[in-house]
Amino acid sequence: GNRWYITRKFVRRHAWAASSAVLLFLSLAGGLAGTLWEAHVARRERAGAEQRFNDARAMANYLLFDLYDSVGKIPGTMPVQADMCRRALDYLDRMAATKSADLDLRLDLAQGYLHLATIFGRKLGVGDSLGNNAKAADVARKALAIIDPLVREHPGDVRVSRTLVSIQGQLGAALSSIGQYDEAFASLKKAAEGSDRIVTDHRDATSLQDAGLAWAVYGKMLSEKGGYIAFNAQAPLISLHKAADYLEAALRIDPGNTQTTLRLAEAYEAMGRIDAMPNPVKGIQDFSTALDLLARLPESERETVDVQQIRARNLALVGWGQGQLGMLKESLANLDQARPILDSQAAADPENVGAQYRRVELYRTLGIVHGYANHASESLRYFEEAIAISDRIVTRDTANLTYRVVRAELQGRAANLLIDAGRQEAARPYAEASVAFFKRLGDS
Repeated sequence: GNRWYITRKFVRRHAWAASSAVLLFLSLAGGLAGTLWEAHVARRERAGAEQRFNDARAMANYLLFDLYDSVGKIPGTMPVQADMCRRALDYLDRMAATKSADLDLRLDLAQGYLHLATIFGRKLGVGDSLGNNAKAADVARKALAIIDPLVREHPGDVRVSRTLVSIQGQLGAALSSIGQYDEAFASLKKAAEGSDRIVTDHRDATSLQDAGLAWAVYGKMLSEKGGYIAFNAQAPLISLHKAADYLEAALRIDPGNTQTTLRLAEAYEAMGRIDAMPNPVKGIQDFSTALDLLARLPESERETVDVQQIRARNLALVGWGQGQLGMLKESLANLDQARPILDSQAAADPENVGAQYRRVELYRTLGIVHGYANHASESLRYFEEAIAISDRIVTRDTANLTYRVVRAELQGRAANLLIDAGRQEAARPYAEASVAFFKRLGDS
């Protein structure tokens, strides 16, 4: 009523001003509507772009972790793994260039580079790899460059701490394999001590298993410096016993965990390699403990590639110890049990440098034990086969000192057997190559 009459009267008296106000209002309303629509479209496009990014990230993680791990369980897939590895590295490099502040993305990147480092170098523990530890060290450094700032920004995030420890361990293992010992052992020690701190705050099965692995790798690398088992056994053994304590504690929490069992078996294997030097009986006890652990696994697990590999290695090491004790029949029986396993795994996966090197170790042992038994021709045959495999490995992983040391030692053994057989000309190339390598090593 009265309010509507007053409004009409005001509009008639101030028609121009009212018209201008209406136009201004309509203009503002139209502009606001357009702005709101544009904002809606922009949000929708951003949401779509973010969803596409998250989908791509999820797919990359699936390819790099889940699918890769599944493929890795199939013998003979190293060429496929290598191709996946190269493509994933290109993707991670592009992702790293975005310099995103997102914690989860940065963690994904660090863990992705870590995973690639294990592929180029070796899986910590089992040892399968593409045989390029120099590349592994480079990739691990990329992971470290991403994780270091995250540690400062998120000091209480256990995911960040665990990733840092794993990267330090992988970097240290790669550097040790290429003879950069000072930096290697510093990195491995940081990883082991960092794992202690995590266990203090998070005493769960995962943290205990990770700590066991960190200390086991530190002890193993310390013991293998330069390609031979420990010159100073005390420090490596302390680390390995600490590893075993952690892993046994993890098994008390999660008794059925196959990975923890494997890592504990490998810790005993590493201890046995050290103990066997002065005391073959003690070494055999350690290797037998490793075999007993594997025997407790369910039958389906005992048939997997990893378990069979570790079993074959420990059978070969028991055979080595028995050979040192003069138990030659028992020694050769255990070595002959290990040989078809390691031969078939290497044949099924020719690009797997770790699988090839396990044959070198086995054939070296067979050559030595046959030598103890005065089987000169068998001894020479195994040494020459091990040298031929080593020749191929050395060209693949050119920076790995251990492979070259073992090859030079085998060349010397083959030369001695040939000289004993009166075959001086056949011995000469082996002898000259062996002496030249050790001279260079001594000079360095």
